Order: sequence, then structure tokens, then C-alpha cells
Amino acid sequence: MMMSLVILSVVGLGAYAIIIGVTSSQKKLEQTLERGFNSFSYKRRNIPLQPLRIGMMNRLGWMRVASPHAMVNGVLQGDLVNREFGLSIVSDDARLEEPIWIKCEGDKDVKAECQPFTKGQSMLRITLGERARGFAIVRIQAEWPGLPSNHPYKRSPEYTYTIPLARDCEFMSQTPGAPKFLLHNGSWTENGPPKESGCIPTFKTYHCIDGNLKESAGERFCP
Repeated sequence: MMMSLVILSVVGLGAYAIIIGVTSSQKKLEQTLERGFNSFSYKRRNIPLQPLRIGMMNRLGWMRVASPHAMVNGVLQGDLVNREFGLSIVSDDARLEEPIWIKCEGDKDVKAECQPFTKGQSMLRITLGERARGFAIVRIQAEWPGLPSNHPYKRSPEYTYTIPLARDCEFMSQTPGAPKFLLHNGSWTENGPPKESGCIPTFKTYHCIDGNLKESAGERFCP
């Protein structure tokens, strides 16, 4: 009887030890798995398929700059000096985040201002200085701010926009009804007082070429 009790006790202790060992191992396994899952970082997809491309929606072939005195009946004739252009970001992959401007600058006497992107679109405002002549040159570049600095598609190429400028000419005339300014490539003929014979009136022709007023004199025979 005593021997049976001893054997049963030994078997019970062994079973208890096995149960404790299995429970401890299970607990360690669960802790390890929990630490492993907690170490994962579920980040959003940020691998674009190609670099950013910037496209201008309403690009003009040339920009007309009205004379400061281009007023007729209190209304400014022609286009304003400051022009706004719409820019859009184009990318084949799903949108990750709004890009940001890292370069938005104009050439000498040209001021460029890029507005923050909203739904992939931005506005570029160009302000011309008084000495701006020939061309308005603007350089722009954008990037995905969330991509690593060494990512090959983090930034767009640098784009350069060159817009030809055409300035109107100020025109001061003594002739009633004459314009106060001349359009780019415009001309105006002003008749002078007739000669004593009354048959050959004199006249002057004014021609505007990109802000420079040229004057030429001539005579016209009366019919």
C-alpha cells in the first residue's frame, strides 16, 4: 500500500512539472509573439512609380504688359501686369500626400509666388518689375515630403518656364481724341497743322515696339 502511494505521488509530481513547463513555455511564446507584433510599423504606401511631373494648365504664349497710363474712360485697357497661372501635379501612382514647393523663384525683375498645393493643384503668381524686359523666367520644383531623402523619386525635375514679354508704350499727344497709349506693335498717325498753301499737311507716325516708342515724320499731299 505504501509503495503504491509513493509511486502515485512521483507520477503526480512529474505530471505537475510537465504542466507547469508547458504553461510557462506557452506564456513565453505569447510574450514573444506580442513583442514581435508590436515591433511592426504599419506605414502607408509611399513608393511612387515615377517622379512628380508638373504641368501648367493655362500657359500663355506671351504676356502683354499694359502701360501704366493705359486708361480710357477710367478703365484699364489690356491685361494687368500681374498674371496668375494654374499648376497641377501629375503622377501615375495613388496620391500619397500633398507635395510641397522646394523651389519657386523668378529671374531678375520677376517675382514668383507658389501657393500651397490643394488636391494636387497650386497657383503660381508672377509679378513683373518695372525693368523686366524680353522674357519672364520662372524656375519651380516640388517634392514628396514624406519620402526618405535618398529616395530616387522624392523630387520632381526642375522646370523652367520662359514667357515672352510685350510692353505697351506711353503716348503723349496734343491731338484731341488720340490714344493715351499704344499697344505692342501698334502705331498711330498724328496730323500736324497744314502748311500755308493748305495743300500739304504734315504728320508724324508713332510706333510701339516692346515698350520703346519710335517717331517718324512725313508729309501727305492733299487730293
